Amino acid sequence: MASEYKDTFRGTAWYYARYREGYPEEFFKLISRDFKLSKNDRVLDLGCGTGQIAIPISPFVKEVVAMDQEPEMIAEGKEQAELNNAQNIVWIEGGSDGLPDMEDTLGNFKLVTMGNSFHWMNQEKTLDELHGMITEEGGIVITGNNSIWTRIPNDWQLAAQGVIKKYLGEERRAGSGTFKAPTRRYEDIIKESQFKRMEMWQHHWVLSSSLDEVIGNLYSTSFVNPYILGDRKEAFEEDLTEALLRVNPSGMSAYFVKDMTYTNMVDEKLDELTRKMMTFPQGPEQIEFIRDNMTDYVHDLVPCIPLVIPYLTHGVGPDIITDGR
Repeated sequence: MASEYKDTFRGTAWYYARYREGYPEEFFKLISRDFKLSKNDRVLDLGCGTGQIAIPISPFVKEVVAMDQEPEMIAEGKEQAELNNAQNIVWIEGGSDGLPDMEDTLGNFKLVTMGNSFHWMNQEKTLDELHGMITEEGGIVITGNNSIWTRIPNDWQLAAQGVIKKYLGEERRAGSGTFKAPTRRYEDIIKESQFKRMEMWQHHWVLSSSLDEVIGNLYSTSFVNPYILGDRKEAFEEDLTEALLRVNPSGMSAYFVKDMTYTNMVDEKLDELTRKMMTFPQGPEQIEFIRDNMTDYVHDLVPCIPLVIPYLTHGVGPDIITDGR
């Protein structure tokens, strides 16, 4: 999150905890498996919101440090953790800009997660700082979901955009300011960092939401911040309700599709094995070498052989999709 943070998410925390989409069980199983998380490990959830990652991941590890610059998020996150009996989470008000000053206090982590938060940060600087805080076998997870601005909108989203622009202006808001979209792809930034290996996981599902849930979800965002709406909130909600019901009189929204992705780092041993693997022509000899030497790095190896070879050859997975806001 940027150092000029003022009120981007002020007033959103209550809605964030109740209406912001979480992450599927498969996501936590995946990163727990791939990073071999254990009760000896610590996780830093940077830009934690109200604990959408911190709380579900807490049973897998010894301790989670949850950081966010918005004090209301931290307060709401603590309440949600108590409701979920998540007692191994330390909640800290702060952001990525404060990492250099807090490095000694924070200590080292097996994993750092950034859910719907990386786009708010000085990305190159953050990755550089995090690399020195992560243990040798650890890595980072960058994940997010779609918003009504980041995919080709359907009818109800176009209707919502029209009402938002009527009340908050044509330019997309970020609290009392305006949103500055990232100018570079995340995978390009990561490839230039000290994190050299990237993998992607996408999870798609159809989420059908009630009218109240759509409105609550919008209030959880920086671009429909209820604090900024102020005394116009009631009129905004009436106009939004009318617009959405014109699209769908049943009161059920159209669909959100969420993409989940993750990245992690490579170690020197895998680099060496990959170079050796490349000395074999693609075929039985190369597959046998992978089976004999690289099974620790590739899961479900046998059925995935056609995908494993190009991944290891190029050293990077498919395009990372982290468009969540």
